[in-house]
Amino acid sequence: MKEKLLKTPQGAESIFLDEAYKHEKINEVINNIYTTWGYLPIKTPVFDYYETYEKLLSAESKKNCFRLMDRDGELLLLRNDITLFLARQLGRVAKKDDVIRVHYADSILRHQSEIDISSNEFFQTGADLVGAKGMDGDLEAITLLHRIFMDLELAETKIHLGSRSLLDEVVHNFPTVDIDRLISLINLRDPEALTTYLESFANSTIALKITKLFLFIGTFEEFNDFVSINEKLLLELNITKSIKYLHNIGKTLLDIKIIDDFRFDLSEVANRDYYTGIVFKAYTKDIDSAIASGGRYDNLISSFGEKIPSVGFSILLRKIEHKINSDRFNPPETVIMDGLNGFSAKYLRAEELRSSGKCVIIKGENI
Repeated sequence: MKEKLLKTPQGAESIFLDEAYKHEKINEVINNIYTTWGYLPIKTPVFDYYETYEKLLSAESKKNCFRLMDRDGELLLLRNDITLFLARQLGRVAKKDDVIRVHYADSILRHQSEIDISSNEFFQTGADLVGAKGMDGDLEAITLLHRIFMDLELAETKIHLGSRSLLDEVVHNFPTVDIDRLISLINLRDPEALTTYLESFANSTIALKITKLFLFIGTFEEFNDFVSINEKLLLELNITKSIKYLHNIGKTLLDIKIIDDFRFDLSEVANRDYYTGIVFKAYTKDIDSAIASGGRYDNLISSFGEKIPSVGFSILLRKIEHKINSDRFNPPETVIMDGLNGFSAKYLRAEELRSSGKCVIIKGENI
């Protein structure tokens, strides 16, 4: 028992004092951005019935989620993906033609790594545009994410744009492909292993070209050059639709002069099956995995109600807080109220100073 008083369970996290202050202030800035873009808050439950989500969980998600039994013996799922819980909530109330903008900020529990024992509890902040069809909805999601990184002054951050529909279009040519296996090889970014696997379904030349397609990362200009060089392959595989869509997204980002903060990354195909169109992740310097991810999920809400197209993203906030160095997120300077006779006099003077915006601590007896 004494030993357990000195530690928290593996993977749990607690923060306090200056670090907690910074966390709250950063979250406050992000919430203000959501508000100015017309997004209102939503709260999802901490746990829900496991069977409600079981069919939507991949084998990997099932392995990594936390479950518990309630007092009646029902198996429950602890919140491991806010988008899933949010879709269930909205599926019960949203109507087909509704357009709803929501944002959230909450913790999730998900086992991520055997090596990083601190990575089971995450704080996610995110936004979803529900009822949004087509490109303008996608553009709103990725430009909102970009605006957040700009306001946080998170330098050297790039948003990588990919496409789940591109993967689905390619797989349509090879119906016997194991899509989970294909995604795992794309994520590994091992060209030899990926080509070898694709050679089970296509000739060596096509397999090598598809490998190069899924491992492409570049600027908008490099993306356009890649598309021109591989035009014949794209036509042969009938996969021009998603490529053209990404190109049109890029043209708009170029027009509004933020294209330099984006990369076209065709290895971004999404691990979660509920994505249906554009997908994206954000990366920043010295952090070796994505700090934010999102995409279009047009069929997820129909698992709980009406079919309503949606797009959204989430940011792993704790992952980036140490990278944000602006003084505006530090605790304010504090005035120590001392030297006056008695608590009443100190209190009245402290209130005067607090009304002018100062932070004041009253120096009292034994405090």
